Amino acid sequence: GVDNDCDGVAENRDNDDDSYIAVACGGTDCNDTSATVYPGNTETCGDRLDNDCDGSIDNRDDDGDSFLAAACGGTDCDDDDDRRFPGNPEVCDLVDNDCNTLVDDKDADADSYRDVACGGTDCRDNDPLVNPGVAEVCGDSIDNDCSGVSNDRDVDRDGFRDVACGGTDCGDDSALIFPGATEVRDARDGDCDGTVDEGLVPPGQLIITEFMKDPTVVTDTAGEWFEVYNTSSQPINLDSWVLNDLSTPVAERWVFRITGGLVVLPGEYVVLCRTPDVAINGGVPCDAGYDDFQLANTEDELILSLATVEVDRVVYLSSGGWPSTAGRSITLRPGSLTGSANDVGTSWCATPSTLANRLPGGDYGTPGRANSCP
Repeated sequence: GVDNDCDGVAENRDNDDDSYIAVACGGTDCNDTSATVYPGNTETCGDRLDNDCDGSIDNRDDDGDSFLAAACGGTDCDDDDDRRFPGNPEVCDLVDNDCNTLVDDKDADADSYRDVACGGTDCRDNDPLVNPGVAEVCGDSIDNDCSGVSNDRDVDRDGFRDVACGGTDCGDDSALIFPGATEVRDARDGDCDGTVDEGLVPPGQLIITEFMKDPTVVTDTAGEWFEVYNTSSQPINLDSWVLNDLSTPVAERWVFRITGGLVVLPGEYVVLCRTPDVAINGGVPCDAGYDDFQLANTEDELILSLATVEVDRVVYLSSGGWPSTAGRSITLRPGSLTGSANDVGTSWCATPSTLANRLPGGDYGTPGRANSCP
């Protein structure tokens, strides 16, 4: 309480002459022996002093963004600019806002594509499902792949849009499939003309091996079916095939249009049913159903064609050795699995009425498996 130095003021000690009174004398200078320590001074990195008297050493944050300067061991890449600190969202301003060493690398949706506003290619940087690396989605009116146009999906980059997006490419997963391409035998519609492998499946490679023309446990409408067999070494896609008979008494024709196609593998049997519901057709397991075709109980024809090529024909009669027993399918003998052998009535038999051949409804047949003629 005494003016010791007779300067007219008591308790005004400022030994380091930095214009701040020592804390011991009621002032704010936390270190009155160093002129580089006083409130409001800029923190100096590495001198081990609390230069600004805030109670911490080397905690310089000149721009007030709560991140310490890199020179003081912090992570702020520019302590003079409060727009720059780790975790700050990148904006398009020619500044490295998030301190990751990259300028204008804004990727708000974290899909690895920069915002177009920052010179990148992401046309919608708030949606991770929209960027140049995604496939175009049909019908959502969004330019998913940032091409500048919506509904322009062309996954295989063959220059033809996917049919699902209103284009003409029926196989957008393969650059070898498009309108006008050369058809190859691969169980796919290579030229997108609506027909699969036309002209490439010769006669006899898909044959009729069994048919039920006269079921007894259900009506003909519910219980008729027939079986085909692939004799070749390549898969056969039944989509676009035609089943027809001759024009007596009434011409009938059914086009195989099965969603997704129905592929018959080499050595495999496939069953087509007039009514595919096992609860109605006598328990026959079916691979697909058909309509607009019925089998006469006496004489009729089954003709399989692909485009203009007839691949197999079976003309069954009420004579000539053709079997005919109600409730039993007509089945081709195991040694006669050719397109020519199944033209002959004696190559067929009525399915033996054994327990192994009994269908759940009570009729007899071997749909979908090897035939059991003796």
